Amino acid sequence: MDAPGPPSTTTAASRSRILGLAPMVLFSVSAMITLDSVATVAASGWRGVGVFIALAVLYYAPYGFITAARGSAWPQEGGIYVWIREAYGDRAGGVTAWFYWINLAYWAPAVFVIFAGTVRSAFWPEMSRTWEELIVIGLLWLVVAIGILPLRLTTWVNNAS
Repeated sequence: MDAPGPPSTTTAASRSRILGLAPMVLFSVSAMITLDSVATVAASGWRGVGVFIALAVLYYAPYGFITAARGSAWPQEGGIYVWIREAYGDRAGGVTAWFYWINLAYWAPAVFVIFAGTVRSAFWPEMSRTWEELIVIGLLWLVVAIGILPLRLTTWVNNAS
């Protein structure tokens, strides 16, 4: 049995890149560094700058190299699902994809509830619970709408964040 590896039907020169270096760096940074983490590090003063430099050297650089290597070796859409499926089989790929999406199913609404509460606290103290719920539902549908569009049309969302 041959070891799983990258497909040989395409060459690196024939593939078009939807996500280049800059969008991948922005994607990684925006996924890991959020406003709450920036505020926490800022509270520590200039030492916080060292934390971000250490993150860049010890985490983001190696993570970027790993992602670039995997992405160029397995150019199909599917990311981590494809990588795990090719390395460990269909079941492991399916479990990985399921854990990824179940994590998102709990994380996204929690963030949107916090966002609605922040809007209420900062800008609209008399906001009703119904409006908070409508904000959360609206944001969820916005994420769904962005998620079903082709990646080439939605990379700007990540770059802006």
